[in-house]
Amino acid sequence: MSPAAKTKTIESIGEDRVRVSGDVTLAELYEAKPVVERDLELYVEPLSASQKFADFLAEGGVGYGSLGYGTFGGQLCRLKGSYGRLKFTYGLGTAPLYNTGYPLQRIIEGPRSDLLKQRFGEASEMVVRVRRRTGRALEHSPAETPELPNASAAENVFFVNATAAGVMGLPGAGVVRIRRADGARAVKPDEAWSKRFVLDSLPRGHEKLLVLTRPSGARELHDEHKAKHPDGLFLALAVHLGTLVAASAPLAGVEDLAKKAGKLPVTWRLGA
Repeated sequence: MSPAAKTKTIESIGEDRVRVSGDVTLAELYEAKPVVERDLELYVEPLSASQKFADFLAEGGVGYGSLGYGTFGGQLCRLKGSYGRLKFTYGLGTAPLYNTGYPLQRIIEGPRSDLLKQRFGEASEMVVRVRRRTGRALEHSPAETPELPNASAAENVFFVNATAAGVMGLPGAGVVRIRRADGARAVKPDEAWSKRFVLDSLPRGHEKLLVLTRPSGARELHDEHKAKHPDGLFLALAVHLGTLVAASAPLAGVEDLAKKAGKLPVTWRLGA
């Protein structure tokens, strides 16, 4: 069988875990029969439903749900992959690796000391925590700048500019609060929330930029982006480590924004 014809793995393990190959995307996972039948969802999702899980993991795994649950890597119960030329398997698949002593914060997110000199290679397979899907309640408040309020009562809080709002079917730029609606309070999933994967709808000719920064850094990047690329997409998501900024512009504009980000304190470009 040729590499192009290799079968992708999607398998549910009870009600709280799934086994997937690294080349599976979120869209494929959510359309898979074992996931649909059990109505499952991830704790942490990328901003693109078409991104491979291996790429999301290598990028840092910060996205929707990170405010309360950290990174995608923190949800892994087993990981098969490579480290340089070395192939490895970590974990038994029953409990998150972060809770069992495996140093994934160094393996996946990059070396912080002399103990590991190389970056994490490619994930070929992983077992990931999942949960039962519930409805979401969405609140949209008009706003022109990414001033994110206290998010203690929300699962996700983020700012969208007019372009990103249009992708989600929202009335305009503003702050969005997402709350889970469990049990008797369950509601039909909000239509705008179903369109949350804004990086799958970049304007023609645009590239993406992902930056992890402080709230003040998000405001500076927004002002720069708005002045030079008003037709581009801009989203600022509150996460456990600060603010995740996703922006789009033509390639030259992305590099200019990246240079701007590089001058901001406590700011990192992701996926570069």
